[in-house]
Amino acid sequence: QRQTMFDTCAMLMMWAACIISLIVTGAFFDPKHIEEGIAWEREFQSLHKIAISLVCGILLELVFCVLYVCRCLSLMVDTFCHHVVEDLDLSVAAEEWNLLQAVLR
Repeated sequence: QRQTMFDTCAMLMMWAACIISLIVTGAFFDPKHIEEGIAWEREFQSLHKIAISLVCGILLELVFCVLYVCRCLSLMVDTFCHHVVEDLDLSVAAEEWNLLQAVLR
């Protein structure tokens, strides 16, 4: 569970870094639009900020989901290796390995 908490914190920090980098590079707003003062452009800029933040968050959640699945698959292989070393029954291990390979595919 500690690793999951670490992953969550890392993802939140990556999301925040993404948003900060967009603000610093000026991707969120163009100063010439602010000077013109057209109201609908300001509203569009706010919508753009929200959309970029939302899309970045969704993308990071998808990355987190893939990371979680990969961790589970890795844990399955580790558990299999532990059982093989513990039991030393290669006939059963071969059947379990075939089943594990099918799951991994």
